[in-house]
Amino acid sequence: MPEAHPIVSQSPLPVLRLAGEGVPRSRTRRERLLDGRLIVETPRGLDSLDRLLIGTAGAFAATRALTVMTPNALPALALRLIRPPADVSYHHIDLYRVRQAQALAARNPPGDVEARCTADLPQLDPPADLMLMPVRRDGEVGLNLELIHQAHATLAPGGHMLAA
Repeated sequence: MPEAHPIVSQSPLPVLRLAGEGVPRSRTRRERLLDGRLIVETPRGLDSLDRLLIGTAGAFAATRALTVMTPNALPALALRLIRPPADVSYHHIDLYRVRQAQALAARNPPGDVEARCTADLPQLDPPADLMLMPVRRDGEVGLNLELIHQAHATLAPGGHMLAA
C-alpha cells in the first residue's frame, strides 16, 4: 500500500479563490477551514456541501484522491493544497462543469488537478484511496446509486469514500 501523505503545514496559509479576477476583495467572503489551515474566498460564501466535504476529507490521509460530481472543483483544489504530494483528480459527466473546474484550477496555483469528463468513473492507476462524492436528496437517485457502485469498485483496498 502506498505511503499516505500527511497534511502539510505551509506559510503563509494556502488560499483558494472562487471569485473571478473582476470581483473586488471587499465583496468576497473569507472563511477558514480545517482548523484554520486553509482559507477560501468566495463571492457569496462557501456552499455547505463543499464545507462538509473539505472538512471531512482533511481528516483522511491520501496519496491519490478523486472528487466525483462535486458542483465545483473546490474540494479537489483544497485537497491538492493541503496535501501537495497527493495526486488529485476531478470527475464530472457535464463538460461545462469540467471546463469550470479547469478555469478554477488555473486561477488557483498549483492548479495541477486533473479534470475529466467521462460517462463512467475513470480507472485510475494506482486507484484512488480517497473519493469525495456529493449525494443530494433532490438528485437523480439512479445516477447516485450507479456512481456509488462504480466508486466502490474503483476504490483502492482500504481506501475511503466520503459521500455527503
